[in-house]
Amino acid sequence: MNVVEVSEVANVDRRERLSKFMVKMSRNHSLVDHQSVRKWELSVALSRECLNRESRIDVRPLLLRWGVGCATGIGGVTATDAPPALIALVNEALRHPQTSVRLLQVASEEGTKRGREVDEAWRAAAEDLRAETENFNEEDRIKYETGYNLSHGLIGQQVQEAAKDLGLDSGALEAWLGDPNNRLKLIRQTPSLSIEQRLRYVRDRNAQQPVDKNDLKDLAFLGLTICYANIVVTEKAWGHVANVSGVASAWSTVMLRSVTELVPHLVSFRTS
Repeated sequence: MNVVEVSEVANVDRRERLSKFMVKMSRNHSLVDHQSVRKWELSVALSRECLNRESRIDVRPLLLRWGVGCATGIGGVTATDAPPALIALVNEALRHPQTSVRLLQVASEEGTKRGREVDEAWRAAAEDLRAETENFNEEDRIKYETGYNLSHGLIGQQVQEAAKDLGLDSGALEAWLGDPNNRLKLIRQTPSLSIEQRLRYVRDRNAQQPVDKNDLKDLAFLGLTICYANIVVTEKAWGHVANVSGVASAWSTVMLRSVTELVPHLVSFRTS
């Protein structure tokens, strides 16, 4: 379940019920936020494709954390001027199940409003992309989208940060990204991004399936989970797209439409 969606539920009582259900069902575990994961993936991709060396980062073991704070980008207290024992105690309290429930309950009205504004802005941009690339084949669509993503906004910034951490000179990076084939290699070696692109492309081929304001959160969730999880529970429409696009089978991921379908699959995993 998407913690951001839970925190944005307007009805206080319903938000409390969903918060308790989610924390209990997950045993107070969550996946690290997708932006942090994307930085790791980009670092791995640049190491392999640009520097021709293996990365020391193994993404999958880093994903699952105790507490829901990591899912929202809150990793814990890291102050260096406090005693280590105190920092450990504070972080333990921050990741306690009751704290997790409370974090999901106290979403501010202003924060929720801002989140909805971002969702709507993204929906409008996605509609524009759909219209502009209506007659593109998949390769041309990916090239167009990749060029835009790497030269604008957060993804381009994350590439620059990953390159800096790797000691890759900005001029060398710019020259390498000047080749469209290298840009494609980078995206294809960044699982969450390549999955999101493929899902959007297949969805956009279906004129009967409109762009929705919740797609931003759905795609972030699916990009993160399809490539790293064994089983993903999602809504019917996106589950169908993941299957027909070949994304789910490419990653050997089981797509389910309801939590009620989960138990038999968990039993089979446990006994296999």
